[in-house]
Amino acid sequence: MSIRFFHLADIHLESPFSGIHKLPEEWQNRLRSASFDAFERVIEDAKYKRPDFILIAGDIYDGENRSLHAQRFFQRSMERLAELKIPVFVIHGNHDHLGGKWTRFELPDTVYVFGECPHSHVVKVNGQTVQISGFSYPTRHVHETYSDNYPLREPLADYAIGLLHGSERSQVEHDVYAPFTVQDLLKYGYDYWALGHIHKRQTLHQDPMIAYSGTLQARNLKEKGPQGYLDIRIDGNQTSSEFCQVSTLQFESLETLTEEPRSIDLLLKELLADIDQQSWREEYILLDWTISLSRLEWLDSISDDELRDYISSQIQEVYSNILVTRLQIRWIQQLEPVLQELVEELELPDLPLALEKYIQKEQLQLEVQERIQTLLAIRGNQL
Repeated sequence: MSIRFFHLADIHLESPFSGIHKLPEEWQNRLRSASFDAFERVIEDAKYKRPDFILIAGDIYDGENRSLHAQRFFQRSMERLAELKIPVFVIHGNHDHLGGKWTRFELPDTVYVFGECPHSHVVKVNGQTVQISGFSYPTRHVHETYSDNYPLREPLADYAIGLLHGSERSQVEHDVYAPFTVQDLLKYGYDYWALGHIHKRQTLHQDPMIAYSGTLQARNLKEKGPQGYLDIRIDGNQTSSEFCQVSTLQFESLETLTEEPRSIDLLLKELLADIDQQSWREEYILLDWTISLSRLEWLDSISDDELRDYISSQIQEVYSNILVTRLQIRWIQQLEPVLQELVEELELPDLPLALEKYIQKEQLQLEVQERIQTLLAIRGNQL
């Protein structure tokens, strides 16, 4: 008989957004409520899908001294799940560790919070015995290898699941806490490992599945794309995973290489067409955009600031769900005639952009051009 559960992590209620300034008021409001809105979507999904239980793999809150507002929101969310008879199993991570000082809120009996030592809790699901193991961080900085101390799979367990907030030893993107290796986890014979911490959806092992669900809501430009949780089904030896998006704001980056438009209208038309090709138009998008174009004669009278302001305002007018948070204009260097002819002959439209992007120093550009011209001359003499 199968079991079904939600695996989520790194909720970071009330998390501040970094690297974003001077936003319109309506967008400021969206950012302030984004982490709450994402978790609200999880609760609504649970109401509709009715999982057997929910796993939260650490960092419910963004800081150890969480606010009353954030705690009351989480408490109310747990009460709603209790009304649906959906148990929740929680571990605390480095951001919301047990050593913080805060006014506690009472959670329903259907919520089980793991203490600071790895241990198991056994629950009955549809007549089956499910063993769930985990631990919560006692302090913010946990560098010990806690994965050495998890309980072994119990002989009578129909399913065994591990909860762990930590870093696979080879990962360097985040601070390394509670380090582990895949082999460390496999030795326990669990059916699933629900991981948290790195804010990136990633499967480290397929059978049994060892997976990070990622964060529910991105907080900066490094966390691009849709965010959410994993809807997991285990039926005997078969495990299926479905990603479910709940993020309400989405960070994206875009690089546009334009043709040579004859007017500002045609330039804007090209830019709008590029946005139309993206798959994220239905979400609220915070866009980091780099536009590369040639310094055409009709652009000489327009300053970079004026061009940036005009493009941003036009995008906002056409797409109310897209806010350009940063717009860079990158001017493509004009090539020598012999190089331009080579670009056209070999159909390499991206070469000017590549030269401008990766060869920033003018002297180095000249040197590369001279070497290419020498090679072309030698080639011509050989023909």
